[in-house]
Amino acid sequence: MKKTIALILAALFVLAAFSACGKKETSVDPATDATEAGQLSFDDLLALYKAPAEVASPDLTAEDPSNDVITFNYNEDGSIKNYYVTIEGYKFLVTYTDKGNYIQIFSFTEDGTVIADKTVEYKAGYDASVGFTEQDGYFFKGYTF
Repeated sequence: MKKTIALILAALFVLAAFSACGKKETSVDPATDATEAGQLSFDDLLALYKAPAEVASPDLTAEDPSNDVITFNYNEDGSIKNYYVTIEGYKFLVTYTDKGNYIQIFSFTEDGTVIADKTVEYKAGYDASVGFTEQDGYFFKGYTF
């Protein structure tokens, strides 16, 4: 009985070792599936990344301008919490923080690595009645630049 259990455990160990070897085969095409960003090196992702306005053309007059390239997520008050932009099949997260008279923007890869950061000054603080706008390649809601 103990030999059988030992053989089964050894077989599982060998199977696990073999399955970890070699390249990962997948039928997912990174050009059409934004979940495979981990396949590129950081340098490749850095070269691929562009400001969202360079790759997305949302209807900024819409209540929610999300589309196939950009998806906005909102806070309870309707302000933008963050948004995802898909560039050549790879998904990037864009967040920003209001710092008083400027906004600090961070863009992340899917694994949470900062890929870009930028500072944008604005003329007036957050106002819920102000709609969507684009400034310096990034999208905002509620700000006047």
